[in-house]
Amino acid sequence: YISSYNPSAAIIGFLYRYLDEDHPMFSEVEKAVDKAVRYLIQEDVTEMHELRCFNDMYEYVCEGIDCFNLKRRLLELNNLVIEKDPLKWLSSYSAKPTQVIVSLNTPGVQDLMPLIKEELRLTYENREKDGGFFVPWSWGQYPEDFKKARKEWQGILALNFLLKIKQFKIDI
Repeated sequence: YISSYNPSAAIIGFLYRYLDEDHPMFSEVEKAVDKAVRYLIQEDVTEMHELRCFNDMYEYVCEGIDCFNLKRRLLELNNLVIEKDPLKWLSSYSAKPTQVIVSLNTPGVQDLMPLIKEELRLTYENREKDGGFFVPWSWGQYPEDFKKARKEWQGILALNFLLKIKQFKIDI
């Protein structure tokens, strides 16, 4: 029994897409994809990281084939899980649109594009005085270690920001 598909759904999708169909494990991967899709349809997947993994799986598995039920469920869950209040994006660890939406092919992306644009605009405008990107979470322990990790996270957030504005074709 799998209690969460983070990161399994993304890995299963990757294997499905890149494993040769005549590979001895391909039929097992197909079964795993089917099982993951059934799980997604039956369960309330509301944890943003797990949902992101299912969106990744969708990208890998549904290129060129009909995934109507998977698409419909992801559309429903993406709209449910993504925080719509921009003030919460800056003040709490919440599901920002680009933390769940994978690409321009993700179910619901067109409806969520105004929120994606707003998220990226706010992210840019709310950089710190030194130009670094704001880290909206803390560990609540190990303050010296977090101070170092925070600097590294700022670099990761900056790179992710640049990749997102390119990927979603947004001018800042």
